[in-house]
Amino acid sequence: MKKLFTLLLLHSVLFCSTHAYAQILEDFDDEVGPNFTKNHITSTGLRLFIPETCYFGYTHGASTIGGHIFNTSVLIGSANSSGDTIIIKAPESKLFTSFEGDFYYAHSENSNPAIFFLFKNGKRVGSSVNHDYNTYLRFISTGAFDEIRYYIPSGGLIYYDNFEFVVDDICLEPSSEATNSVFGTSTINSLTLTSFTAPSGGADGYVVFINTSNSFEAPSEGLTPTSNTQYSGGQQAVYYGASTSPNVTVSALEPGTTYYFKVYAYNDCHGTNTYESTGLSANDMTAKKALTITGLSAGNKIYDGNTTAIISGTPSLSGVISGHTVTLGGTPSYNFTNSVIGIDKTISTVGYSLSGTDASKYVLLQPTFSADITTKELTVADITAENKVYDGSTTASTTGTAALSGVVENDQVTLGGTPTFTFASADVASSISISTSGYSISGNDASNYSLTQPTLSADITTKELTVVDLSAENKVYDGIATASTTGTAALEGLMSNDEVTLGGTPSFTFASTGVGSDITVNTSGYSISGNDASNYSLSQPVLSADISAKELTISGLTAENKEFDDNTEATVSGTPVLEGAISGDDVTLGGTPEYTFASADVGADIEITTKGYSISGDDADNYNLIQPTFIANITTVLSADESSLVDHILIYPNPTTGTVSIKYDLNDALSLRVFNSSGQQIKSETILSSFYQFELIGSSGMYFIELIDREENKANFKIVKR
Repeated sequence: MKKLFTLLLLHSVLFCSTHAYAQILEDFDDEVGPNFTKNHITSTGLRLFIPETCYFGYTHGASTIGGHIFNTSVLIGSANSSGDTIIIKAPESKLFTSFEGDFYYAHSENSNPAIFFLFKNGKRVGSSVNHDYNTYLRFISTGAFDEIRYYIPSGGLIYYDNFEFVVDDICLEPSSEATNSVFGTSTINSLTLTSFTAPSGGADGYVVFINTSNSFEAPSEGLTPTSNTQYSGGQQAVYYGASTSPNVTVSALEPGTTYYFKVYAYNDCHGTNTYESTGLSANDMTAKKALTITGLSAGNKIYDGNTTAIISGTPSLSGVISGHTVTLGGTPSYNFTNSVIGIDKTISTVGYSLSGTDASKYVLLQPTFSADITTKELTVADITAENKVYDGSTTASTTGTAALSGVVENDQVTLGGTPTFTFASADVASSISISTSGYSISGNDASNYSLTQPTLSADITTKELTVVDLSAENKVYDGIATASTTGTAALEGLMSNDEVTLGGTPSFTFASTGVGSDITVNTSGYSISGNDASNYSLSQPVLSADISAKELTISGLTAENKEFDDNTEATVSGTPVLEGAISGDDVTLGGTPEYTFASADVGADIEITTKGYSISGDDADNYNLIQPTFIANITTVLSADESSLVDHILIYPNPTTGTVSIKYDLNDALSLRVFNSSGQQIKSETILSSFYQFELIGSSGMYFIELIDREENKANFKIVKR
């Protein structure tokens, strides 16, 4: 008893500050046979449960068994062929916190060991302990348990005594699990359990597990886990503590993955954690990791009335975690927010998708781009520039009806404005560029377009200058085409202020050499010079003039005087010769000529006209034959002794109306007598000059004139008065 007191005192000193601990000694001294049954409560409160198939005995006094002294003890044997289990339970409403006892297992033939098991609330806690046969064992165990189960193989004998144990009031696991889990913001690789609600009956603490599946093993009695918030796989403790607001963040997680949490509540039972086994189930998903698409670029485009964008390059995924299987697919389309022009316009993408084992862990960010939609260039069609003659200006003109080319179907754009067309140069050239200004566009969709003013081309041809102030001169046929002009040549058609000078050595040429009227006279040899001369062409003047027939005369003939015979026939002697024909021309004189005195009366130097001569030959048309004219005398003879004096005297006119003229070419005096037709002298006179004139008095008829010089030479003439 002294020992018991000492132990009790010692234990009280050690444990009474927190619990009503008591160390108890049970040596069965006071357990007498009649009071010991198969289901027996000892004086210390131990409860012994012995199966009906067991037999037992009770010893008094010290016994030496297997070399060990057993005081009063209990002996139990098993007759069950499969063995039996005896149970030693703590006193009612108590738990063992430690237990020691002497055990001896005896067996004559079975080599199987006896086995100790610890239980609490019907659940096994702690590890089993083997007890080999025919050996002594001081069984020692600590913790929190309420029964010891000792298995005895069939035929075995167990001696036990000297139990020393410490008990405490029963400490149970929490009566319910925690509730209402709250998670914080998730990331692609972390989840945060912010808080939960404590069980209705309370708890001393909590252990939080995480797993990739909703499969958890409840913690065993007494477990004091080490938490680690860096997840490495499987069921892992991430929190161990007393707070219901642990705000624990678990990292190293997979993105886009659901993780399961289990919160087990426990009570601290004499330093041993006693867990409720249901636990609070919760789950949360990590944020999906955003993947981007690289390798693409947007190109600017010209307005085309639709939103389709131009993307080039090879798309590839960016951000996939190494080892994950994720494939980019889909049929993407790229579109501007609208179709109108603009700078840095947003381009959105739809249609890309993800596939592969790990695709669900990711969210694909459809790429966005920006690019410009620039104005579409419109051109002006259906007009043609007109060639023009140089006029010193750059003004151009067109034909046709201008129309817009390039407008997107259904767009409202109208061509307007007041166009002007301008040659790049005012000078003469071919295919000169013509610039345009003044066209404009309007309409609801005009802002999406730019108008290119048309560039045309046309020729500026030389302006024709003419030569004026010249007249071609008529000429007489000369067998050549050379012409001549009168006047001072001047340029006509020159633009004001242009520097152009007329020069050159002109020659003028009849179109034909033959006789004609208004024969064209062509000109060559005029030229122009000066700074602006290249813009002009000189039209050599075309004139006209007449070539009149060349007069041909006849020579080689002489008219003969004749006596008055009262007719005009004349006689010509000699050989007729053409005079004036151009050398080489084919012209021949022919015809039957007739010679005729202008008067049949007696007279001197009477004109003789000719007719009947003609010309022939290839060139005869270029000539005009002048019939020859002559003069000769018609004389009157009164006596046969007429001398040569008559050759020096001319009396005219003959016939006469009254006045008679005498012309004498010798410087000598003449004696004049006039007789009528009856021979009667009617006048006598001396003529002292070479010319003498008198009035013939008398009636019409024949009269005779006699002239005698100093040498008595006579000349007789007949004269008729009308």
